[in-house]
Amino acid sequence: MIVRAHFLLMDFNAAAVVNKGMGDLFAQIACREKCAANEAFTQFADTHRNYHRAAVEFQKKAAPIMNKLGTYLNKAVPDMKLTIKKYADAKFEYLAYCLKIKEMDDEEYTFNSLDDPLP
Repeated sequence: MIVRAHFLLMDFNAAAVVNKGMGDLFAQIACREKCAANEAFTQFADTHRNYHRAAVEFQKKAAPIMNKLGTYLNKAVPDMKLTIKKYADAKFEYLAYCLKIKEMDDEEYTFNSLDDPLP
């Protein structure tokens, strides 16, 4: 999931760079055109450049989130799995001990019912 999100951010950045390039191109065209076309191309250029600015701001906000999520997935989750495994092992040992105690109690009960002393 993190890898896909990282590639998505990279693609988003590539699209923003392309839009910035298109904005620069529209600005160059606007310089060579007359009044009405100049205004239209200038507006197109500003819109494409603003898309790039918004993308850069988004990436500045998204990068720390992605880093923290990556740290969580790479450090906290494996540690949690290890802790759960340790608890499961301890539970198994405890249940094995309880079973052994129950068997000993059953054996003692059997010998007491036969009036035989334990060996």
